[in-house]
Amino acid sequence: TFRKLGDTDTQIKASVQIISATTEDIQSFMLKTFTRRIPMTITLPPLRQRTLEERYLLLESFIREESVRLQKKNIYQ
Repeated sequence: TFRKLGDTDTQIKASVQIISATTEDIQSFMLKTFTRRIPMTITLPPLRQRTLEERYLLLESFIREESVRLQKKNIYQ
C-alpha cells in the first residue's frame, strides 16, 4: 500500500513487480530479500515532470493493457 504525499488517512493498494540482479546465490538472495520485508520509500516524479518520451512509454503501456482487458486490437502503432 502507499499514500499520496500529504495524505495521512487514505492508503492505496498497489501491485508491483521488482526487477533486480545479484552476483549472490539466487536462493540466498531470495531468502534475504523476502524475510527482511523492510519498508522502503520510493519517490516517483509526477507526470507533469516526466519527459515527453516517458509519457509516450506510459501511454503505450496503458493502451496495451486496456486492449488486452477489453479484448480489442491494439490501436497503438
